[in-house]
Amino acid sequence: MSNSTSSPPPARIPPITENEWTDKVREFFALVDGPGGRAKGSKLNIVKTIAHHPDMAIPYFNFGRYVLNRSTLSPRQREMVTLRTAWLYDSEYEWLQHAAGAKRIGMTADEIEAIKTGADAPSWPKEEQYLLRAVDQLRNTTTIDDETWTGLSAFLDRRQLLDLLFIVGSYVMLAMALNALRVQLDENDDAAPPGR
Repeated sequence: MSNSTSSPPPARIPPITENEWTDKVREFFALVDGPGGRAKGSKLNIVKTIAHHPDMAIPYFNFGRYVLNRSTLSPRQREMVTLRTAWLYDSEYEWLQHAAGAKRIGMTADEIEAIKTGADAPSWPKEEQYLLRAVDQLRNTTTIDDETWTGLSAFLDRRQLLDLLFIVGSYVMLAMALNALRVQLDENDDAAPPGR
């Protein structure tokens, strides 16, 4: 993520326009934004971008809703691994959305900043070091080493371990899509980019 003040490159697939909305697109907006979405659409550029393909977007969103709202990890654990994933995969859009979410659940600005350093930041308790280390290992080697797995298994049950893997995988996929599509930041994303 750069701190550059230059304009970002244009989106490769621009957000869907209202004259392109089909019944299926309206169904997707209603799923994301509630009944009002059917008439008003969405404010989120990622939603308006993937709305071009509602047959893919609807099942993807249903899975994403599980990852975001019903995972067996605590909200703090979920935001930590999501932010670390966003940082490692250079997804400014994902970072800004989840940094705001982390603040809403009580994470401090210092904790969010320490996510950039990862498990080596001195502030993390052992359990949270294991979470962050797992994200790094999944990115670097596509697996988790035995020491980290054993550390995770001491405080996460099997369902939580599965959720951890699929949360990271889900946000890796989303980061790649956001970056490749060059999805523009939403109008309300006025927080300063995290900068490397």
